[in-house]
Amino acid sequence: MTPRRLSVSSDDLAPVFFYIQSHFYRNLPPKRYYQDRHMLLHALCWPAAWLHQRRLLMRQAHYQQWLIERLRDIHRHGQPHHYQPYFPRYLLKCLQQWIDHQGDKLYDQLKSASYSIDWILEGIERRPPKPPPEQSAVEILAQTHHILSQSLRRKSTPSQAPSQLNLF
Repeated sequence: MTPRRLSVSSDDLAPVFFYIQSHFYRNLPPKRYYQDRHMLLHALCWPAAWLHQRRLLMRQAHYQQWLIERLRDIHRHGQPHHYQPYFPRYLLKCLQQWIDHQGDKLYDQLKSASYSIDWILEGIERRPPKPPPEQSAVEILAQTHHILSQSLRRKSTPSQAPSQLNLF
């Protein structure tokens, strides 16, 4: 069995990043968007980690659409004075609150047989001969979130070694 290669390309979340840049970073210098991009990726991958923990699968297009719907809600109902200082933190907080309040509905929707049947039928319609095993977008993004979370942890400073060695 060959291991599956994991990769997250910029195309995976390109429409979402475009929406964020055009709606939330429009009046800010472009440098700010590129500085925040790493944390934005962390925030956008957090729901994928939540889905992955519950063994829920979501197609890439559906995941992008779901994120853009949440961003539209933030743009429509959000308070700019709360998200202007640092948008990635506000985005992560909003996604976590949405999952807290609506996560059960999303879970039921993704666990329903009709969603699985639609996914299978879509796969049959566009099935090339003997495709390589593919990971779901949720699994790849969840692993990306895990990697990003490890890089964001504060590194502890090593304790100072004593200047002299005591043998007793």
